[in-house]
Amino acid sequence: MKTKLLLIVTLLNMGLFSVSAAQAAPLQAGAADSIQSQLELDSLLYGAQLISVGQLNTSVTENIKLKPDTATFSITYLTQASDSVEAANQNAEGMKSLNSYLTDLGISSSDLVTTSYRNYANIQPSDSKQPVRYQTQLSVLLDIAQPRFFDVVNLLATYDISDLKRVEGEDYYTFTISQSADSADQSKQAVNQTYQQIASKLKKLSLEDIVLQNYSNSTLPISAEPVKTYFVENTLQIKVKDFDQLGKIIAKAQSLKMNVNDDIEYSVSNEAKEAALAKQETTLLGKLTEKAKRLLTQQDYQLGVANHLQFSELGANLPIVQPRYNLYAKSQPIAMMTDASDNSQINIQPPSEFELTVMLSGQFSILKPIRVTGEQTDTTTP
Repeated sequence: MKTKLLLIVTLLNMGLFSVSAAQAAPLQAGAADSIQSQLELDSLLYGAQLISVGQLNTSVTENIKLKPDTATFSITYLTQASDSVEAANQNAEGMKSLNSYLTDLGISSSDLVTTSYRNYANIQPSDSKQPVRYQTQLSVLLDIAQPRFFDVVNLLATYDISDLKRVEGEDYYTFTISQSADSADQSKQAVNQTYQQIASKLKKLSLEDIVLQNYSNSTLPISAEPVKTYFVENTLQIKVKDFDQLGKIIAKAQSLKMNVNDDIEYSVSNEAKEAALAKQETTLLGKLTEKAKRLLTQQDYQLGVANHLQFSELGANLPIVQPRYNLYAKSQPIAMMTDASDNSQINIQPPSEFELTVMLSGQFSILKPIRVTGEQTDTTTP
């Protein structure tokens, strides 16, 4: 027990533990127990002749070559019809055919994601020519005695004339006879016929003070019904792990009148990446240990075991075991296609390899030999 206390005092004197002036009081039992536990751990790791006196932190980096094994791209299918249901049905049928083909290629449903689905309408003026109509109008001024007013109103109503206006400051009223037909002559004759019938019936009501005011014969503007077209736009993202299938999928999509988007991304799957990193880990640990030995220049100190190892991407600050989708940028256009109908022209050119920089950092214990003689402890170099 006395030897252990001497070791504690010696470590404190060597400045291995930070003690401020405010802590100059006798060492508390908890701190002493902590130091004693550390001494016992060092004894188990390094034996009785070595003691940990500090830590050394260092790191090494390595560039790893990785071959891409995954490609992700999207296909957009646009259908149109005169109603929304038909547009949706057409789109569903086309996508069903594509999905069936992808299943036959062995592509899993988990590698298919619908990234966008839109159902919308487009309204445009009609460009169809409508037949021209002609309209003739005749304004009539009539002196109506008050007792006959509603008789006139009822008479005009039989000819669909409901707008009878009084001339301000006068005892006269005006109304308009309007008729339309396929020709100017037909509309003029229809107005004249209607006027003659009305005038004859007004005379029977003893209303003969009739004045013709305004007359017009013109084409009748006809607004054609707008054309409404319904669209369904469906975008499917596809993940392919066999690059030989890319050309087949593109050709199939084109045969179904689908658009293959120029958004292909090549990447390395997590499984392939983890396998490459596991293979490199032993080499990196050896390099890390050699570097730590070079940094330990004092001859009377030794390097202890490595602990707190961290394997990460340089600059990403993320553990390598975490998924990193879309890690790599786009490298090549999806295809060089000169003729969409000729499948032989489809040429997929994935990048040959990616380069990933990883860093292994670690902390090593710094060891110093000790010598215990009797009841005394000597930490000097033998």
